[in-house]
Amino acid sequence: MIDTRFSPLILAKGLCKRYPSGDAWVRPLQDADIKVYPDQFVAIMGPSGSGKSTLLHILGFLDRPDKGAYCFNGQDISLLEDDALSLLRASRVGFVFQTFNLISQCTLLENIMMPFLYHPEPPENAREVALIALQKVGLAERRMHRPDQLSGGEMQRAAIARALVVNPIVILADEPTGNLDAENTRGILKIFKEMNENGTSLVVVTHDIEVARAAHRVLFINDGRLNE
Repeated sequence: MIDTRFSPLILAKGLCKRYPSGDAWVRPLQDADIKVYPDQFVAIMGPSGSGKSTLLHILGFLDRPDKGAYCFNGQDISLLEDDALSLLRASRVGFVFQTFNLISQCTLLENIMMPFLYHPEPPENAREVALIALQKVGLAERRMHRPDQLSGGEMQRAAIARALVVNPIVILADEPTGNLDAENTRGILKIFKEMNENGTSLVVVTHDIEVARAAHRVLFINDGRLNE
């Protein structure tokens, strides 16, 4: 049970976002509210086009809302310039994407070290830190392989290692099991649970009911609005 006496890590109210589409406007978010506490595992579900990915991008400072308030770890995000947001994202937030986004020309270990290129204070032992991240997801022995030499499940585990290498306080994952079979999905869930038990908050966009069952809370989004 999450102790809600603590201040929310993520606190957003009235988030709105719209994009032009021909002569009309698409509104993926309309007055969306979300609150995530430290150490919480939150799943977000909803139909395609309902605003899930848009919300995740705003929460991870990849996009800004047209309207609404967002505080991350006590900071008012609207007061920060883009450079400050980039530094905050690089040091405090980990992303896991459905398409893995691994660089094909690089080894697995080099891919895991990539976030340190943008980190405000990269560790001197970056290689060792990356290797520890690979060990956590069971891929240390594959560190010199390239992405095209890995299975889908291994690539997703590598993407998780890349997300956790900077020791983020929250991981945002967009359909992390969408391309995986049941066995690999269970493996990813096991890693997520271990991360959460070690103090990392999780916000996971998913269509997978097994992922939702593993979460502390499930939010449903439809027509740009969130409901518990």
